[in-house]
Amino acid sequence: MQHIKKYKQLPDNIYDSFDELTDKAYELFVAKKYEESFSTYEQCLQMIPEPKRDYGESSNVIEWMVENYLLIGRHAEAIKWVEQLSDYLKNKDITGDGEFLKAKVYFEAKDLDKSLEYFRIADEKSKGRCFEDEDNKYFHFYKNPGQYVNESIPALINAELDDTIYDQIVVLAETGDEYAEKEEHEFAMRKYQEALNLLPEPKTDWEAATWLYVALGDALFNLEKFDTALGSYEQALMSPDGTVNPYIWFSLGSAFYELDNMGKAKTHFMSAYLLDGDEIAKGNH
Repeated sequence: MQHIKKYKQLPDNIYDSFDELTDKAYELFVAKKYEESFSTYEQCLQMIPEPKRDYGESSNVIEWMVENYLLIGRHAEAIKWVEQLSDYLKNKDITGDGEFLKAKVYFEAKDLDKSLEYFRIADEKSKGRCFEDEDNKYFHFYKNPGQYVNESIPALINAELDDTIYDQIVVLAETGDEYAEKEEHEFAMRKYQEALNLLPEPKTDWEAATWLYVALGDALFNLEKFDTALGSYEQALMSPDGTVNPYIWFSLGSAFYELDNMGKAKTHFMSAYLLDGDEIAKGNH
């Protein structure tokens, strides 16, 4: 069994300044002052004593930069920094964390061959744990790479549902909405699930799946079934136009928050904010 190496703690005279500077970098990013934010993150990295790989904060800063570059679609910079990450990871041959982040970056950059290669390494090293609490699209790609052709994400199906099926779905969804308005969320949940059951597989190819999974997630959230609600919101994210819907990102953040996963909550709230600013937080959850 390989031994997990522990990181050193930053000296007290550095830690407080480092912590304050990372908060500033985050606030600048939220304010969409991206260049200032990334410059501040680089200052944080410079503050860490040599050898920097002895301190866990080094890899944390780089991971934050990579994730933030992904959020704003700057894939070249994300690749630049993620390729440096392994130099700062003490346990790079054990955990698979670095490979998983590389796989995510190359997936978003549409270099699917490299992405699949790194997902395989990460999966082997982590024994499958690397996909926990991550966007389901990565696991879907890993298990179904043949559906992703020509180094691009597959286009969503534009076919229309059979009129009879569509009418049945609308009736069930409207009934669910009526129950939801009366705060009878258990009944609402059942109706939304019945409507989803009528969608042909793969359900996430259909436009109706986006709003049905959101409605189901909301019902589950109101029933305080946060883990199951998270799954529904993740399915909505994978459905047509899901990734450009700020409400879905906000709902994912809310579910992660209730599940005490503050890191994921912050990331998803930030995605919602980048799409819709302060408006998204008004009146939601």
